[in-house]
Amino acid sequence: MLLNGHTSAARQVAGALGPALPAMVRVYVIEVPPQDRDRRAEELAAATDDEMWIVPCPVYADHIFVLEPGTRAPTRAWPPHLTATCWIGESNAVPLRETATGYAQAFHALASARASYERQISFAASPHLTLAIGPAVAAWAKAFLAPIHAHTPGRAQDPDATELLTTAASWISFRSGATAHLKIHRNTLSARLTYIQDLLGVNLHRLADQAALALALRATTAKFPPSPERDATGVAVTPTLTELLQLPHIRAWAQEQLRPLTAPDVPTYIEETLTTWLRLDARIGPTAAALSISASAVRKRLTHSEALLKRSLLRRPSAVHDLWLARHALGQIPLSHCVQDTIGGRGLAETQRRLDRLSATRDTE
Repeated sequence: MLLNGHTSAARQVAGALGPALPAMVRVYVIEVPPQDRDRRAEELAAATDDEMWIVPCPVYADHIFVLEPGTRAPTRAWPPHLTATCWIGESNAVPLRETATGYAQAFHALASARASYERQISFAASPHLTLAIGPAVAAWAKAFLAPIHAHTPGRAQDPDATELLTTAASWISFRSGATAHLKIHRNTLSARLTYIQDLLGVNLHRLADQAALALALRATTAKFPPSPERDATGVAVTPTLTELLQLPHIRAWAQEQLRPLTAPDVPTYIEETLTTWLRLDARIGPTAAALSISASAVRKRLTHSEALLKRSLLRRPSAVHDLWLARHALGQIPLSHCVQDTIGGRGLAETQRRLDRLSATRDTE
């Protein structure tokens, strides 16, 4: 429920089952051998206090999901036999309604732990793109998702807007694993994704469209107050995605995300492989063909990128959408035709003035 954004319902269930859910939480993802997961979960329950939630992950058979109050000191001490045989990823303290963000942070930290000598690693703090953009992203996200919010099912068995948004968020995070996460049949998932594509006019086989949808969903979760720019007549003007990504501080954000790949001691083929993979919709086979290397070599290079970026790429939740948007912000990958923004006859000078006003608004806030 928390990962799907149903915070109120989760509070009610937790209140009945205990323990109650706190306002701030810290999330851990613990990777264990699948055959040992139930035993490890029982050992954790016996070794920790009653304020923690310990849940086997419904998507990954080798993961345990742990939730604890975020007011405690980070990097808790786990039982020695656990830290000696398992990997642990830890999130920052986040508001309860942003548990999904905490889960993604812990998942990225887990990927970093696998690539290091340390078996327990905390998430390396880095502002998410929605926070970097600020409230201006809310107006764009509202317009982007408007067709889903306005959707009324034609039949009783058809999904409503809430089900479509929940499905979209789960699929963005887990792809085919969304069936286990949402407890639905794969045909139901496929049908809902078709609804989403038709309503939004996107192609979810394209990484560009996935990245736009992921950003819009995250902006909605962030609960920014919409603050659209207004023209001379007072009519609200919604910024385009390209305009948001061309803001100077967003280009700086993008450069910072990719900086570890450009260090002097990093082979140039690591960045080249990642960029090619992103340009080819995160598909291993086409990337291997484009670079004239084997698929296993592509995976090895992407695993190296994971270690450098301290983010998960090959398992989801993945940083692939953030990295795609960072590459686009730097002008290295174009938007697909489905989410291609148009200037609408304003001209380059007017577009630049809008960018300046958006930047000034963000600085004032």
